[in-house]
Amino acid sequence: MASIATAWRAVEATTAAELRAIPDASYSEKQDAAPTYKKGFGVFPLGVWCDTTNEPLAAMLRPGNTGANDADDHVELLYRALSGLPEEYQTGHFSDDDPALVTHPILVRADAAGATDGFVDSIVAANCDFSIGFPIDQGVRDGLVLVQEEDWIQATETDGSVRDGAWVTELTDLIPLAAWPEETRLLMRRERPHPRGPAHLVRHGRGLPPHLLHHQHARWRHRLTRAPPTGTRPGGGPDQELEGL
Repeated sequence: MASIATAWRAVEATTAAELRAIPDASYSEKQDAAPTYKKGFGVFPLGVWCDTTNEPLAAMLRPGNTGANDADDHVELLYRALSGLPEEYQTGHFSDDDPALVTHPILVRADAAGATDGFVDSIVAANCDFSIGFPIDQGVRDGLVLVQEEDWIQATETDGSVRDGAWVTELTDLIPLAAWPEETRLLMRRERPHPRGPAHLVRHGRGLPPHLLHHQHARWRHRLTRAPPTGTRPGGGPDQELEGL
């Protein structure tokens, strides 16, 4: 039984921006090619896509040995992506902007590599919502032990139908979250037959139930496989990245 936790804060988002780093294998010592954390050799680019329109917003070429959770890279690429949006969508989404100026709420999604104080704080400073992967550490496991079976509720799909073999519960009161932005919540989802699953920090958007926010993050893999050849291939696999969340 796989388990996934999610933390979120609720506002209605109209645009979703997906951040994803993709190890890209190289068969020669090209510029910036180096051993990757997945025990391969190549480069480790980072990209942002607009999930609402399936368009790439920004990308950053990085050496293969770059850390997956480099907050500086995530922050820089976030602002590049925001700067590439139409002007009306940018309004209110930069540091020191008045939140009241926002006319198009934005949801930022990333996997557990984005669960850093620097990146999440920058998302909040940009008046955006977030759905961020959160590692299942010992604290999450300890909290999960305290959850009773009746605390799990049936998960649903985006159309409101029941997701067979999947349940969700909330761990917000069981896990210390003082270091995260105010109103952040932590949710856990369990489902079979995934061999494992990450936890997630989330801020709610577009009227979806909170456990569905990160469910749509899995579309990054399908988006890359349909994209024109660029030399970048989807990395990972079912045993490395959860696709069903």
